[in-house]
Amino acid sequence: MDVLTRIFRGLKQAPQFSFHPKCVQIELTHLFSCYSGLVPNPSKTNVYFAGVRSDVKALILRDIGYVEDHFPFKYLGVPLHSSRLTRDLLQPLLARIRAKMGHLESLHLTYAGKVTLLNSVIFGIEAFWCASLLLPKGIIKELEAQCRKFLWGTTGNRRFIFFSWEKVCRARKHGGLGIREVLSWNKALLLHMFWKLCHKPTSIWMQWSCHYIFKKSSCWDLNSEVCLSPIWTKILRNRDEFIQLMGSREAAKCCFQQWVTRPKFPVLEAYSVFRGEQLEPKWMRPILDSIVIPRHALTATLAAQNGLATVDKLCSSGMVLVNRCVLCCRAAEDAQHLFFACPFSQHLMQQILA
Repeated sequence: MDVLTRIFRGLKQAPQFSFHPKCVQIELTHLFSCYSGLVPNPSKTNVYFAGVRSDVKALILRDIGYVEDHFPFKYLGVPLHSSRLTRDLLQPLLARIRAKMGHLESLHLTYAGKVTLLNSVIFGIEAFWCASLLLPKGIIKELEAQCRKFLWGTTGNRRFIFFSWEKVCRARKHGGLGIREVLSWNKALLLHMFWKLCHKPTSIWMQWSCHYIFKKSSCWDLNSEVCLSPIWTKILRNRDEFIQLMGSREAAKCCFQQWVTRPKFPVLEAYSVFRGEQLEPKWMRPILDSIVIPRHALTATLAAQNGLATVDKLCSSGMVLVNRCVLCCRAAEDAQHLFFACPFSQHLMQQILA
C-alpha cells in the first residue's frame, strides 16, 4: 500500500512526467502480486475512488487501464457498501431463504425433521452472510418469522402455537429445540473477525487493519466510538458487548487467550456466551438419551413445558367449544390429565412397562 500511495502521489504532484500506461499497469500488477501473492484479472478488476479529484482520477484510470466502478457491489454473493447496509441490499438473502423454505414445505415433514432442516440447510445459508456482516435487526426479525412459519405451519395452514420462539432457540439440554437464535449466532460469527486479529492476521485485510486502524495500540484498547467504517464500528461494539457479558476486560482477554491457542475459532462457545447461561432441567436427561426417537423427544419436550395444543388451550383460543378428553370422555383434557390421570393412558403405560 505504501508503494502504491507513493506512485499515485507522484502522479498527482508531477503530472508533466508521462508514463507509458502499459508500463505503469505492469508495475502495479507486479507490486500487487508481490504483496498479496495474487494476480489480478483485468476483465474482472475494478477501481473504486473516494475523495479523489476528477483530474487525478482520470490520470490514474488512464495509466492503470482498469474500469471505475461504484458501491454497492457483491463479493462472493455478499453485498459490500461503504455506508450502512439497507434493506434492499439484503433482499437476495430473504428471497433465497423463502425459495428454499417454499420447496421444503411441500415435503410434509414432522417437527423433528423441520428442526433438523432449519439447523442444517436454512442456517447454512444465513451463516455465510452472518460471518461477513452484522445483519440489521429488522432483517433478523423477518428471518425468524420465516423460520417460525416453516416450523409451526404457514398462514394458509394455521396452527396454534403455545411454545415461544425464545424457548425454541434454547439448547436441547436447556429445554429447547436446539434451533440457533439468529442475532446471537450473528454476533458469535462476527466475533470470529476479532479473533483473527488476536490470532494471526494472515489476510491482507487483517494486516491492513492492524497497520492503519490499530497501529501500535492493542486491539482491546481501541475505542468503539472512534469514527471508523460501519463494519469496524460493529466489530468493536460486538467486542465491548462480549467484555460486558464476561464481566471484565481481563476475563474476556483470558477467555480469548484460551481460544487463540486453538486452530479454529470455537463458534459454539462464543454463541453460548451471547445467549447467556441457562439452567438445565433434570427432566431433560432421559429425553436426551440417544435411543429416544427425535420425534418422541420433541413431543416430550413440549409436554414437559405445557407447550402442546391440548383441548383446554384450544378452548381458550376459541377453536374448540367443548373441553373433553378424547380418550376417556370423562374429564377435561389438559397435559396433566392426558399423560397421567386419564384411565386409558394409565392402562396403556402399564402395558408398555409390563
